[in-house]
Amino acid sequence: QNNIFFETKKSIEDEKIISQNRVVQLENQINGLKSLMEAKKSRLKSISEEILEWEKLFKEQLVDKLKIRDLSREKNMIEGDISQTASEIAKLNEAINEARNQQLLREKEFTKETLNDLVKAKSMLFDLQSKIASVEDTLGRTNIVAPIDGTVVGLSLHTVGGVVAPGKDILQIIPQKSKLVVVAQLQTADIDKVKIGLMADIRFSAFNTRETHVIEGKVVHVSADSFVDQKSGMPYYEAKIEVTKEGEKQVAGYGFELVSGMPAEVMIRVSERTMLSYLVKPLTDMISRGFNEE
Repeated sequence: QNNIFFETKKSIEDEKIISQNRVVQLENQINGLKSLMEAKKSRLKSISEEILEWEKLFKEQLVDKLKIRDLSREKNMIEGDISQTASEIAKLNEAINEARNQQLLREKEFTKETLNDLVKAKSMLFDLQSKIASVEDTLGRTNIVAPIDGTVVGLSLHTVGGVVAPGKDILQIIPQKSKLVVVAQLQTADIDKVKIGLMADIRFSAFNTRETHVIEGKVVHVSADSFVDQKSGMPYYEAKIEVTKEGEKQVAGYGFELVSGMPAEVMIRVSERTMLSYLVKPLTDMISRGFNEE
C-alpha cells in the first residue's frame, strides 16, 4: 500500500510539473499575441489618421479616391487580424484554465482516494488490533503468573491440559521474604481474653525432635465474627499470630524450614500466670492441652 501511495503521488507531481510547463508555454504565446495585437492596433490608429487626411484632400479635390480605398482595405485587414488575435488569446486562456482545472481535479481525486484508503486501513488496523488483543488474552490465560515470588505448595492440578473450574484454587504460594503468620482457631469462650498485641509461644509438632522448640509470636489479628469448623462443627474465632524478629532468629537457629499448611500449637500469654492454649489444626501426634499455669 505504501509503494502504491508513493508511486501515485510521484505520478501526480510529475503531471503537475508538466501541466505547469504547459501553462507557462501558453502564457508566453498569449504575451506574444498581445504584443502583436498592440502593434496592429498602433498600425490601425495610424491608418485611420492617414485616411482622415486623405479624405480631407479628396474633399478639396486634390487627390483621387484610389488611395483612400487602399488604406481602407488595409484597415479592414488589420481589424480582422486584431479580432483573430483576440480570439486566439481567448482560446489560449481557456486552455490554461482547463489545464489548471484538470490538475486540481486530479489532486482532489488523489486526496479522496487516499482518504478512502486511510479509512479502510484504519478499519483493518482496528480489526487486527482486536484479534491481537483476543489472541494475547487467550495466550495470557495459558500461563499462570504469580503476583509475588515464593515457593509453590498445595498444587491441586496435575493433569496436562486439564480444565480449571472458575474460582478454584490451583496452588498456594509461600512468599519469599514475607512475614511468617500462623492462623489459629480460638475457642469462643476465650475470645474476651485474647487481644491484638499479646505475645504467644508457637510450637510446630511436625518437627519430631526430643526437645520442645518454642518460637516467639505476636497476635496481630482477631476476627470479629465466629466461624464453624467443617469437621467438628464447633464454632471458633480466627486469630493470626505473626512470628516476631526474635522468633525468626529462633527458626533459623533451630534449622527449621517452615512451609504453608504445617500444623502448629499456639499458646497465647493472656496474663503473667495464665496461658491460653489452642490448636491450629487437629493433630494426631499432639496431646490435647487446655489452660496451663506457669
